[in-house]
Amino acid sequence: MKVKITHWWPGREFKGPSPIPSYVIKVAEKRGSRYLTFALMEIDYQPVASGLAFCCPKDNPDKHLGRQIALGRMYQNAIRNGVILA
Repeated sequence: MKVKITHWWPGREFKGPSPIPSYVIKVAEKRGSRYLTFALMEIDYQPVASGLAFCCPKDNPDKHLGRQIALGRMYQNAIRNGVILA
């Protein structure tokens, strides 16, 4: 099992293909987010669960808090999907 964390902010360009799905970035831009954290769990290179944390326009971006929220949501999705047991 491998967990990847990716941070995004408006204007960020990734080298190569974006690790964050384009529809997620569009949602962040539409919401006016200043920061987005994307957590992805993979097993044998296959994505099995993900979690997101959006930073509201009025909030200060905080990588640590975004990471905690995204990981929490990712683990909740993994438990809900039966990937890991609670």
